[in-house]
Amino acid sequence: MSIRTGRGSATHDRVLRLVPLFDTPQAAIRYATDQGLTWVGGPAVAANEPASLQP
Repeated sequence: MSIRTGRGSATHDRVLRLVPLFDTPQAAIRYATDQGLTWVGGPAVAANEPASLQP
């Protein structure tokens, strides 16, 4: 996943890799969402998420 910010010479790309492989598509989505929220300073995922949704 890539997040691009800025304009012109101030453009910045943040590239996130989903490593390791995940057991389910939902686990990969949760991981990507958590990483994106961390990057923008959003709330963390609740610790009581079902294990199937945790990376």
